[in-house]
Amino acid sequence: TEFEAPAAYSLETSSDRRQTRQLATSNIAVATQLADALTDNDKHYLTVIHNRLREASNRDPMEWDAFLEQWAHWIVNCNVDYPGPAHTYTNFQRLDQGTQVYTIVYDWSSEADNTNLNLDHGCRTPKDVLRCNHYTNILQPMLTSMACAAKDCKDNTRHLVCLYDNKVDREFTPVQTYTQGPRRNRRNKRKPKFLGFEAPAAYTLETSPDRLQVRQQASSN
Repeated sequence: TEFEAPAAYSLETSSDRRQTRQLATSNIAVATQLADALTDNDKHYLTVIHNRLREASNRDPMEWDAFLEQWAHWIVNCNVDYPGPAHTYTNFQRLDQGTQVYTIVYDWSSEADNTNLNLDHGCRTPKDVLRCNHYTNILQPMLTSMACAAKDCKDNTRHLVCLYDNKVDREFTPVQTYTQGPRRNRRNKRKPKFLGFEAPAAYTLETSPDRLQVRQQASSN
């Protein structure tokens, strides 16, 4: 079964960062395992429990969002905690297969506002600017949308990823915010192949000690 990747993206790495980022619309078909997919019941209770926590802190409710759900399916991975688009908040968790995924959200609430916790599977904030834990991500006051995805792993665990954003930030964050800034030591240009599929020919791979970026070249007619 196939689904459309939400968009073209770039992949950046530094000593502690590997991030997928949205650049421009594209139709790249990738495989997904529906056997791992969250059920409608899972999605309902994940949304309800997130909003109960937000309501208890006088936050507005979030709605399940199809765009974020595509991204969650796109990045969920048993080996690496990939974040979502640059403007999103991301929560990760590993739990035993057979566990109801939505129960973990109550466990996240026990983290309170302590952003110095040592989390085995943690969280990301937009562009990794702020420290976080799972709970502080959920309580961000401006959030309007959420979605999660899960994947069964070979060690009999299940990896859960949840994404959160504000639709206004999503719609009005220009492409250049993902690519601006100095680019150093460009080298090793080649046709990239990663994440299990062949990147389109219109892309090149640039590497430096702290940067790995896929950039779309201008097409020539």
